[in-house]
Amino acid sequence: MQDFARIAAKAGYAAIEPSHSTDAAGLDALINCGVLPISSLHAPTPRERLADGSWNTDLNLAALDAEERAAAVGATRRTIDYAQRCGARAVVLHLV
Repeated sequence: MQDFARIAAKAGYAAIEPSHSTDAAGLDALINCGVLPISSLHAPTPRERLADGSWNTDLNLAALDAEERAAAVGATRRTIDYAQRCGARAVVLHLV
């Protein structure tokens, strides 16, 4: 991830937005490498496997199923916690 951040900086980017496909190790590496600031996070970041083997990226914040919706909210709250930790000013989320 540090190489990714360096390439982005050399390409002229002033900040980065980790995507919902970034796992916890990758997100921590981007936060700690200090190459570029993180402007925003794309929820749900970090990407994680759920107890049933599916990914948190498969969760729907607008799900009719209360359990799925609650899990999606939990994953989004974790993204918000990471955003606060790294100083990101925004969290991008989709409700479908």
